Amino acid sequence: MARNCHRAVYHGAALRGGLISYLMPAATRWGIPGAIDPAAVAAALKREENIGLIVVTSPTYEGVVSDVAAIAGIAHRHRVPLLVDAAHGAHFGFSEDFPQNAVEAGADLVVHSLHKTMLSLTQTGLLHLNGGPCRWNGNAAACRIPDQQPLLSADGQHRRLHRQDGGGGAGAVAYGRRRLAAFYRRMEKLRSLAVLGVGEGGGMGIGRDPGRIVILTAGGGWSGREFLSLLRRRARHRAGNGHGRICRRHHEPLRRRRAFRRLGDALLALDQKRRRRSQTASL
Repeated sequence: MARNCHRAVYHGAALRGGLISYLMPAATRWGIPGAIDPAAVAAALKREENIGLIVVTSPTYEGVVSDVAAIAGIAHRHRVPLLVDAAHGAHFGFSEDFPQNAVEAGADLVVHSLHKTMLSLTQTGLLHLNGGPCRWNGNAAACRIPDQQPLLSADGQHRRLHRQDGGGGAGAVAYGRRRLAAFYRRMEKLRSLAVLGVGEGGGMGIGRDPGRIVILTAGGGWSGREFLSLLRRRARHRAGNGHGRICRRHHEPLRRRRAFRRLGDALLALDQKRRRRSQTASL
């Protein structure tokens, strides 16, 4: 199990009495957890004889994407199912500019959240059973009387994708990709702050989801939490969290252009404010 999973994964393992062998993500120069090395997965499977499930988060909360296809191949050679928490990757696969979807990459179980990167109601999600050794037994922990509003919201999101694109959703997500690319180009003006991915192909680098906007705040002297509080007041958008010297935000590919404009305006204004203070202090 990857050491950067959601706490619910660890809670579930504890409630089931499971024994965990951790996979440590790679270190990065930005201070965020990196990808899971497929070689580490292979080594763990050789070292531990009774592994019953491999759990990996991809993309991570910072948008880092592991090589799910390689990990799935290793897992299947050892006849062990692979579960990928891709809650923040529901938009993958709709455009070639985003990483490969974990379902297409061969994971046996894939979790997608429809309210993180799509526009469905909170708590709407999907669990994909993608063949392999996993089978549905009809006894999963689901509501006996499901709330109709989340279900209707999920269906509405599906219809919206098809209505905007005429089927498949690629066109709708492509609009969001172009807005993101324009946002990253605009962020090249930052001096005290920095946005991860700027100058690296417009944030569209391999191995990272550009939809996860990671703001490096060390140059401005803010902590991640302090900066997030400032940003929420200026950009009027609450999606995100902060820690250390990093502020993380996600933007749905289907969100309207003004949301990206508000975020960009807020970042540029705070960056300029910090630069003016630095110049005044140096006089």
